[in-house]
Amino acid sequence: MNPSNPIQVEGKKGWEEKPLCYLILKAKDPSVDRLPLLQIDINTMDDSGMVVLPVHSNSVMIDATSIANQGEYEASLRPLHALQVTQTIDTRDFIQGRGKGIKFEIAATGRGVVPDLDQLLNGLDKAVSGFSLNREKIESEAIRVVGVAANYSRMMGNASATPSESDNYFEADADGLFRLPTTKKWIVQFEPSEAAAENLIRVPKLDKRLDGKLRSERYIDMDLVGVDTETVPIEKVSRNRLPMIAGIAMVGVLLPALVWIYRRGKTKSSNPEDAGLRLPNEITPFSAVITLQRFLKQYASNLTLDDRGRLQADISELENRFFAADAKIDPHLAKEALHRWQKILGGTRPG
Repeated sequence: MNPSNPIQVEGKKGWEEKPLCYLILKAKDPSVDRLPLLQIDINTMDDSGMVVLPVHSNSVMIDATSIANQGEYEASLRPLHALQVTQTIDTRDFIQGRGKGIKFEIAATGRGVVPDLDQLLNGLDKAVSGFSLNREKIESEAIRVVGVAANYSRMMGNASATPSESDNYFEADADGLFRLPTTKKWIVQFEPSEAAAENLIRVPKLDKRLDGKLRSERYIDMDLVGVDTETVPIEKVSRNRLPMIAGIAMVGVLLPALVWIYRRGKTKSSNPEDAGLRLPNEITPFSAVITLQRFLKQYASNLTLDDRGRLQADISELENRFFAADAKIDPHLAKEALHRWQKILGGTRPG
């Protein structure tokens, strides 16, 4: 937001003009000749208490008419500076047989109001030979203001705050107006028509009345590649290549699964520590007792009555040795008990 600017109202000084928000408005029809007053109630305080000041904007005259040229409608273009347009051609779905259409993604940014798509590019309607532009399926975002982030402290009147480079204030253009950067995006779908196809795309060009830069690019697989030519070929995958592509895709899906099954089977056959027989990373008297109790609970049905008794006896012995008042800690005893019972239980698991 730009700082306050001293102005005169009806020849009187003492007023300031301060941007509070930025709006993009569109006239409903050519008869609109002015912007309506906008009233804002400002709450403030004086010696008597709360005071409400009704402040309204000026009534700005505008020209919303169009230009008629030899019976053909031609909308007048708004002043626009530093126009940057990017059009991305996406033929992947059509080439790979996943869909029938070809898609264009178009993004435009400029200082001023970005024009409509018909005023932006020439040759878009007939860009794809054998295809027609479906205007009912054009997806467009609402035009919006961009790049107006300002330092909040300065905006609120803190003159000591230091703005960053991204917080630079906007300057008026040659005719004295503050035109802010705006942006708009479109997604355009082309569908096959009855006309004979040349398998060729004629790259649309920037409208000759606009002063700006147009960058064209296309997708090749997952990569974006710049387009410097006036045409782009459409090479659809032949039916002879489809089985090969399907085979490659199937190998890409099955190979990781086969590797996972192989590793899982190898781990089960060679590693006695898998599943419930896994030992703790750090063997301490406490972790040893907890692990043996888990063995007893999880594998009791696989042990004979004598083995269950011996396992319970080992648990009791570890508890008495390590947790009694006169305990003498021998870590090797806990480790030996864990490995012994892991080996025993590994041989009793049902196959």
